[in-house]
Amino acid sequence: MTPSGAGGGGGSLTLPYSSGPVANNGALFSISNTGITDAWGIYGHSQTNLGVFGQTHGNAQAGVLGRNDGATGINGAGVFGYASTQAAGVLAISELGYGVLAEAKGPDSSSVFAQTAHATSVAGRFHHNGSGTAVIAEAGSGWAVFGRSQSGLGVFGQSITGGSGVLGRNESNTGHAVHGYAIAGATGVRGDSATGDGVIGASAGAARSGVAGFSTSASGYGMLAFNSVGTGIFAKSEAATGAGGFFWNSAGGDAIRALGNVNVDGTTTTKVLTITGGADIAEPFQMGSGEIAKGSVVVIDENNPGHLRQSAEAYDTRVAGIVSGANGVQPGIALHQQGVLEGGQHVALSGRVYVLADAASGAIRPGDLLTSSDTPGHAMKVTDHSRAQGAVLGKAMTPLHSGTGYVLVLVTLQ
Repeated sequence: MTPSGAGGGGGSLTLPYSSGPVANNGALFSISNTGITDAWGIYGHSQTNLGVFGQTHGNAQAGVLGRNDGATGINGAGVFGYASTQAAGVLAISELGYGVLAEAKGPDSSSVFAQTAHATSVAGRFHHNGSGTAVIAEAGSGWAVFGRSQSGLGVFGQSITGGSGVLGRNESNTGHAVHGYAIAGATGVRGDSATGDGVIGASAGAARSGVAGFSTSASGYGMLAFNSVGTGIFAKSEAATGAGGFFWNSAGGDAIRALGNVNVDGTTTTKVLTITGGADIAEPFQMGSGEIAKGSVVVIDENNPGHLRQSAEAYDTRVAGIVSGANGVQPGIALHQQGVLEGGQHVALSGRVYVLADAASGAIRPGDLLTSSDTPGHAMKVTDHSRAQGAVLGKAMTPLHSGTGYVLVLVTLQ
């Protein structure tokens, strides 16, 4: 970009020219161009070095000052830099202070404004060759960094070699290190990771959270984290009285909802436990005779210590329970010790479960005691109470008038 008449012009100033020291409170050199189109006040050109060089030794003064008193909007500039190749439009270097210092004094003004319309370009790029910080933003009481996007990401942070994509730190007892806010249907904070952690939050303050997510929409999420191979959210507390994660629903609803399995490696403490996926308390047992049909009555297998087998005789005092899961009723609580008592089939030891029953010895009515029968794996009504001692499965809760079928039983081994 070359100004009109940059190479011509008259004048009697002989170059190179250098004046001696002059004490003057005003400008030593002043030039004015009253033209309208491509009118340059000063044009400096160099084949290999600086076109214009300004230097000052005064405190709080500028080597080069550019001022614009007439432009409106973003088209006018106090200092204008232009590069037609991969060079820099404006290059600022500092050995101790600031490469660029920009200050906004007027209302609704910005210290620095960067704009681009190209799909593959960025409005601003900051790069640090060492291990320091590429960008530092400070605010007295407002927002240090505000990111807004019409359809994409407001703020995107990425780390290539094991650091943090975004790190938020709060050294006060109030506020948040990272605050995510969603108005309607969106996500307050979203962390995606292909191999590591989507979001890591750490807090050193008492009664504060490493990560806190809020949403004012019933369909939105305070925090949403995805991980294709690892952990969506990892929360850790090193305080004995603290918690890795704290979830609260002040309206009385669910504080945590999990779509899938919940695995707790430790002690679970709760005031009330409500089981909605099953109705009996079961424990897995190995079966000496192979897989047994759900709802079958099982007894202790004397030939295989610790194993059970299908019942085959009436009033068997070795009766141990009922294979859980028949007729769609699954175990509510399953007991086992990892690495010791694992595998096998779940056997209901208490609660409600469906059992295979045979009404050959008499019609079964709700409230009848049930015991093992001569029909393999089937229960029957107790008719001889002297033989039933130690052989009672529980009480029938549904009837069976004849033949064989399922009966809902309240398991109470006696």
